Amino acid sequence: MQQRRLPSKPIAFLVVISGLLLAGCSSAPYRYEPVDNFAVIGRALAQEQGVFRVRASVPGQQEAEKIFGIPIYERGIQPVWLEITNSGPDRARVVLSSIDPEYFSPLEVAYMHKKRFSTQGWMDMERYLYSNALPRQVAPNQTVSGFVFTHASQGTKAFNVEII
Repeated sequence: MQQRRLPSKPIAFLVVISGLLLAGCSSAPYRYEPVDNFAVIGRALAQEQGVFRVRASVPGQQEAEKIFGIPIYERGIQPVWLEITNSGPDRARVVLSSIDPEYFSPLEVAYMHKKRFSTQGWMDMERYLYSNALPRQVAPNQTVSGFVFTHASQGTKAFNVEII
């Protein structure tokens, strides 16, 4: 019995086309819309205690997807925007685990969504998420703001913010 050989040119062509299609799937650049384009900050609620003032707001699913350029809620992540003002004479530290004991770091969030982007897109996403995360340190007479990536919960989001 004689085996039939397939021509090598069509196979090579199929391999090249398959490679290009696969590469095209992961070559998307990272795109987002600045948080200032949304009403998240404007609808923040505020509380004051002692020398600290905290403003908080939670973007909805569609807002968050546009702000971060990824379907963040689909991974069970809910971003919380915080603004903390320290009008006291001492440096303060925000305890992120008081907001969610198992919060996600910005780099974890980026890693969970990395398959959607090219290598450069992933690096851009990491940089954007990290630069928009809430700083942990608040110097005297300083205001800081940013996002904490918490586990998603339905309805009203309730949390504590500990500052030491």
